[in-house]
Amino acid sequence: MPNSLDTTVLSERDCKILRQGEAGLILPEVTHRCCFPDGTLEAARSAIRRLCGPEPENQYLASHSLDAHRVFYQLTPLAVKTLGFHPKCAIPPKKLGRVRRYALTWFINGLHPGQRVLMNLPEFAEHFHLQGHRLPRHPFFLDKTSGRERIGMILIDHNAHVRQIVHKTIRPLGRFLRHGWFNEFVMTGSFLVAILTFSHLRRRAIQMQLENAIEKHFRYVLNPMRAASPATQNAGIEVLATVIPGMDAVLAAPSSVDAKIT
Repeated sequence: MPNSLDTTVLSERDCKILRQGEAGLILPEVTHRCCFPDGTLEAARSAIRRLCGPEPENQYLASHSLDAHRVFYQLTPLAVKTLGFHPKCAIPPKKLGRVRRYALTWFINGLHPGQRVLMNLPEFAEHFHLQGHRLPRHPFFLDKTSGRERIGMILIDHNAHVRQIVHKTIRPLGRFLRHGWFNEFVMTGSFLVAILTFSHLRRRAIQMQLENAIEKHFRYVLNPMRAASPATQNAGIEVLATVIPGMDAVLAAPSSVDAKIT
């Protein structure tokens, strides 16, 4: 007799829910925003429960502790096989990985649903013809929140000192500008660097210090771009320091790891 778990038909929305788990976590609040825009949070929770199936076997999703009061949902081996994802997508992340994936999930799928697309390094390198170059292992994304296509790099704040965040950001930006890899975006002010953080106080500090550091370190590149023509007078790298809802609680969950940036 066939296993009922293997014969469940996934709808288009089911697949959309599950695809969040390729690079992020599956969270009811984010699923509500990106998959049930006209529905309720309970509808999103119900869909997730259905995809979990009966415990302990689970079907396409399994729940794990996120912090003291919440859980997240992880793809199961069956889901990974069904969707054709890498097997590691079914391995629950450790503390730093949870924080990273939680922040990415909210930034890509929760804050502006449908307006941002996360790109893995091979996709990004191929899209911009950078195969063979050593790119930083930070996530890259396409952004359409302003009505035009922009590209960006993401760093996650794990409560390191703001100076460390600035240093960690400036270093890869310097490589990009030296090689001219993304000049067509920089020249039109369409290159973003997003720092995902957990409080408005830190957001303001990161925004101000990083903007100042970019102007200080790269004025020799940016000022000639701005002076070249009216079309490039807004040349620059936009800083998008962003507070992620509930990220503070995920960071505060018990762990022995040291603060760092990924």
